[in-house]
Amino acid sequence: MLGPGLRCEHFIAAQKAKLALMKKPCHSSCGMNENARITPRQLAALSLCRAADMLKKAAADPANWVFVIVDLHRALYCARVAVMSGPAGIGAYDDKLQAEFSRAWDESRGEPCPREPTPKKRVKKFDDEHHVLPFIELRQRAELQLSPEQHEDIVRLNAFRDKLEHVKPETWIVPVAGLDRMCASACMAFAKLLESFSRHLQAEELTQVEAALSKFAAHKS
Repeated sequence: MLGPGLRCEHFIAAQKAKLALMKKPCHSSCGMNENARITPRQLAALSLCRAADMLKKAAADPANWVFVIVDLHRALYCARVAVMSGPAGIGAYDDKLQAEFSRAWDESRGEPCPREPTPKKRVKKFDDEHHVLPFIELRQRAELQLSPEQHEDIVRLNAFRDKLEHVKPETWIVPVAGLDRMCASACMAFAKLLESFSRHLQAEELTQVEAALSKFAAHKS
């Protein structure tokens, strides 16, 4: 097992090694294809570690808070998806889509592979995926025991992430004061979610996640 003193970069390197491109037959015209694989739980852990590793750079250059915010938001979102998906893997979808999955499975009983509902409309070439609930709706479903201030901080984190990911031709300005508390609230929520999926992480992954949470706690103080 990796010791608690190892930096999150070691976990990131381990994850990159684990994600070494795997060759698998492709049934399209390409003949062979290479795929990178990662689960929502692993992406949550990896994003949290990367966000924690940016804290020192953010202290030296506040512009690096951009990366802390985006990665921490992704970590929390992936953790919510991992927890809400449930054993059937559909709990993070809205009620209508969950019902469609159940109906498709019932109709395909006895077949080698369960069917999935077909998306009603393809807007773009690659827009054929089933989409999970938005961040705020998943937050409401998770029912975590957080204070009103902590919930407000997480809503603020989501608003900042939206502005950063949906770039406009303008300068983004945000006071640094209060960002530590916002991150602490997000980490508190992450830690509560982690209780539900930590057993699915490898020992090395869990050690590094705990080290990342400690970095945020130390930075806050």
